Amino acid sequence: MKPNRLKEITTTKKGFIQALLFALVGVLVLCYSYGRLTYFGLNPELKSDYLYAVGYGNYRLTFSFVVLAFLFLYAFSLYVVLRKKDINVLFTGSMIFIILVFTGIGGLVVSIKETRSLASYTRDINHYGLYDPLVEDDGIHWRHLLPAKEDVLSYEYTLVRISSIFGYQDAFSISMAVTYDQIIELENKNDADFDSNSTTCGIDFYDCYYKPLLESNLKTTLYVFISHDKTRIYYVITNQKPTNQANFLFYVKRFINDQRKSPYDN
Repeated sequence: MKPNRLKEITTTKKGFIQALLFALVGVLVLCYSYGRLTYFGLNPELKSDYLYAVGYGNYRLTFSFVVLAFLFLYAFSLYVVLRKKDINVLFTGSMIFIILVFTGIGGLVVSIKETRSLASYTRDINHYGLYDPLVEDDGIHWRHLLPAKEDVLSYEYTLVRISSIFGYQDAFSISMAVTYDQIIELENKNDADFDSNSTTCGIDFYDCYYKPLLESNLKTTLYVFISHDKTRIYYVITNQKPTNQANFLFYVKRFINDQRKSPYDN
């Protein structure tokens, strides 16, 4: 009579089956987590209220690699214990608990990180004039100052919530380029509300005029940059400082040089 191989692995056939079932559940949980992070998507932007929601994605990608590595290590450990005939319910049951805690907490952290990195972003000129409600409400103070849609050559719109230990701020910027028009330049020079202090807001090769819109709830300022070669005029409506090179998300030269394809380019 042949010996019962199952008894060499665990004390009972029932214990062996339970251990295998627990192992299978652990593998399935890891596979589901990996799929959720990659192919099926843990995409907060799909549920976002932003008009042009885009997600960072790197947190999901990084954690998916960690989950995949965990999956391979767990599968290898199962192979080893099966080869050593040492699989048992205690091992696979404990691993299920570890896997659930690992994927649960990790997924929650990734979800929070991804949600906080969400932005509303578009470069499509067809979206010109269509803004998120927060910006739309503020637009009553500056819409009339912007060029007509048919005159716009390039366009960028960004809205993102910047969080800190002191709270948060909804930061936005609307940038657009138009063909140079001497009349526009003269209007800016003659407008008493515009400040042309180049040391305050100027950047190389551009004359700059800016006008704080005091009625704006978002503390918005209109900037007008005119190229020295008299080819382009750039309008920027923002509650950030577009001449701050360190603030890559809103730095106007990156828009002028077409260096920003997404809000995460730096």
